Amino acid sequence: MTDHPLDLRPHEVRASLDGRLSLIVRPLKPQPWNPERESDPDFEGWKSHEVFQNQCRRGMMSHVFGIGTTLWCREAWRVGAWHYNNATVALDYVDGPRKEWLEVDDIDQFHRLLNQSHENMRRAGVSLSDLGYRETLWRPSITLPRWASRLTLTVKGVDVKRVQEIGEKEAVEAGVTLCPHRRPDYRVELPTPNYLGADAVDANKARSCFKSLWNAAHGPDAWDRNPWCAFYSVTIHPTNIDMEG
Repeated sequence: MTDHPLDLRPHEVRASLDGRLSLIVRPLKPQPWNPERESDPDFEGWKSHEVFQNQCRRGMMSHVFGIGTTLWCREAWRVGAWHYNNATVALDYVDGPRKEWLEVDDIDQFHRLLNQSHENMRRAGVSLSDLGYRETLWRPSITLPRWASRLTLTVKGVDVKRVQEIGEKEAVEAGVTLCPHRRPDYRVELPTPNYLGADAVDANKARSCFKSLWNAAHGPDAWDRNPWCAFYSVTIHPTNIDMEG
């Protein structure tokens, strides 16, 4: 089955690295129908329609990953350092610097990364001769190259339901914790890391925290819109997809 990229939110990255992530929730695009038509008898029972569910599980529906799909994960990143002679870079992620150096096979891409990083440093007033921390900008997850991905997921189950149907156990499986985290000093628009926001109804419930994170990622009224979503049960592989097997 074809593999696909998947953008992870900061709390999902942390949960993946900790081995806690086993559920990914994403809104269906497009939504199955206009909410005003939900009372239409033609749509009654859509969610439990066996044919539709089977099509989702087999990956036959647009924008729905079927069972067995491999997902290479993208996350916020930046170039922390580089070696000119062997075309390698060191990257920073949400949880800190990556320990190993990564070789960039595409020399043109390597030079583009260096040129962008030099420009970031110039604007920040940091000298290239400075041996200390190099001030480069955070990049959104959608720009992470495949070779820089460090997490791979395999879809082992698919369900389709409204986001507000998520349960307490599922919210935990989706990477939510009730421990506050300080927001890193990102320079790109990112969802707020897992913490109980002002709209959390019950400070003891992971589901309330999931609601806060959902609104941070999709807009202040996203939870209230209650969209249909794909609930993917996943297995984590803490490695690059092309290093698998």
